[in-house]
Amino acid sequence: MTETSQYLRFPAIRCWIKHILDAYYDEIGNIFYTIFGKVKRVRLIATIRDKYEFPSFDSETTANINLELDDGTGLIRASKWKVEPEEIARYEIGNIAYFIGVLQSREGVPSLRIEISKRIIDPNEFLLHDAIIIKKIKSGEVVEIPKLDQELNEIDSKLSEFDDNSIISPSFSQQDPDNNKTEDSIKEMIFSIIEENTHNRKNTHLNELKIKIQITENKLKRYIRDLEQASKIYMSDENVYQSYE
Repeated sequence: MTETSQYLRFPAIRCWIKHILDAYYDEIGNIFYTIFGKVKRVRLIATIRDKYEFPSFDSETTANINLELDDGTGLIRASKWKVEPEEIARYEIGNIAYFIGVLQSREGVPSLRIEISKRIIDPNEFLLHDAIIIKKIKSGEVVEIPKLDQELNEIDSKLSEFDDNSIISPSFSQQDPDNNKTEDSIKEMIFSIIEENTHNRKNTHLNELKIKIQITENKLKRYIRDLEQASKIYMSDENVYQSYE
């Protein structure tokens, strides 16, 4: 059973992006706690503010798309893999669209893996969407988001970054305790591997980087995030990375 099919048993909850951003993500249960309860799949109506399109490496006809969605309450990243050519037009910047998808969390940042989308022309659909959400809130169909467990998990997560023998300095130039390499050199190693694989038309999976770099997954993901923010690499599939050629 695929990961996506596992989520299909969960209803897609109609909400605003704000509700996702304010949610508490339970990493162990892989679920978001929102004011509407436990949520794994959502229904959103939002405007496409930004778009990045790149070819699927295992298909000559389809494309992968990363989007930035805005519904007036917040922004969220979204992705859709293997989009057929006839579907590309619905993902143009400025389009208002209806999205159903699976929520994910990458390094504490929520994102949406799009399952279904439909371009919206009639603005009344946007108004109806908002009206349904407002009615749920006013009628009291909401719950309190857990806070204590979230704080404890955040503390545990921070403590896991330390060991009994070393303290990691936030300074960018400090050495990494896992293999005595500086953060700069580790990032350069990660980028070099991804860049070389991309040049050779190969994917770079997170597991490959873990084996070659020999650092903890938490640190590896942090360095990958830094490289993404520096526009050196991007995620082309789940835990698969490419460099910008």
